[in-house]
Amino acid sequence: MRAANPVKLDALTSCRFFAAALIVQLHASSFFDLPHVYDHFQISQGVSFFFVLSGFILAYKYGEDHGRPWRDFYVARFARIWPAHIAALALFFVLAPQPFIGITSNLTRRLGLLTANALMLQSWIPTQEAAFSFNAVAWSISTEFAFYLLFPLVILRKRGRLPWLSLLLSLSLAIGFIWLSAHRGIPPAGRTDSVSLIGTLLVNPLVRLWEFALGAFAYFAFKVYKDRSRSAYSAGFWSALEACAVASAVLAMWASIYGRFANTAPDAVRYYIVWAGSAPAFCTVIVVFALGRGYLSQALSLRPLIFLGEISYSLYLVHVPVLVYFMRFPERFAGKTWAYFGYLGATIAVSCTLYFIVEAPMRRIIRRTFSRPRVLKAESLEHAAA
Repeated sequence: MRAANPVKLDALTSCRFFAAALIVQLHASSFFDLPHVYDHFQISQGVSFFFVLSGFILAYKYGEDHGRPWRDFYVARFARIWPAHIAALALFFVLAPQPFIGITSNLTRRLGLLTANALMLQSWIPTQEAAFSFNAVAWSISTEFAFYLLFPLVILRKRGRLPWLSLLLSLSLAIGFIWLSAHRGIPPAGRTDSVSLIGTLLVNPLVRLWEFALGAFAYFAFKVYKDRSRSAYSAGFWSALEACAVASAVLAMWASIYGRFANTAPDAVRYYIVWAGSAPAFCTVIVVFALGRGYLSQALSLRPLIFLGEISYSLYLVHVPVLVYFMRFPERFAGKTWAYFGYLGATIAVSCTLYFIVEAPMRRIIRRTFSRPRVLKAESLEHAAA
């Protein structure tokens, strides 16, 4: 199966940076005493945006069968996420004064959790201790890797038809786990080594698969609509539509906050809404900006923003290790605005270093080593054409 679309969606690449920036802001707010945006908007759903976007992009690149074996797909996906993940995990051990804090003192379990992290399997263990062990944000990388493994099932469809079956099955899985969590009275949090909603809903790949499948479904719908509306409407119309799509996502993140206070709903329902309730709105943003016909998407296609989007994965991975280092010196940095900007500068600098030293070169090396030569030649021709 060969990548079907050589043209890059630059506006969506830039959007990745803004989603990562929401998570950076979320984690840095308390230590640097920043305005708590998350009191009014559920900005933690930047992770949900990544999941939906990932489904859309992978369907865009690999959604049509062009005779490429799945092995090459998995090599490409592994090369995309694993080297930078391992480098960020190593960085965490360098910068964190006590990398095993909050983790059991049992040596065997520690080694087990470290192995699970290294193999991107920690999100399958339904405990907070496992999900947030070491570089805590890496739980989403584990979940994303599970999406890659399940991708052939997600895009399974009859030619020319939307993948309704995978969308409905993934939604059924999410609803099933929500019902089971509510029925069993699983608490939102508790002992770090016990089952909680963090493990059954937040990090569970089978629950979050719905967001990924929604993104893939959106691509096939986008493909149909794009062909039918190639010359319809003006740039002004599309710009207004882009602004409305962004506004709908902001409104959804605002509305998700108040899901916390819906006292008539079970904890599991409220918990899921808080973490993933904006996924349909994110889907709208992605489709509209993928069309690239308005002024906002054109602005997002500027080279500096594209570069920030390209390093956004490294930014996401390293921002916690760098923050942990700043937190080692609370008397010097806590609650200081200037320190926050220093933290941002340091995080971006480390992200660029990781991107140029590890992420990009290792991706090329792994793919050259394990992909078939004719596939690499075809991809180089596609890149030249783009």
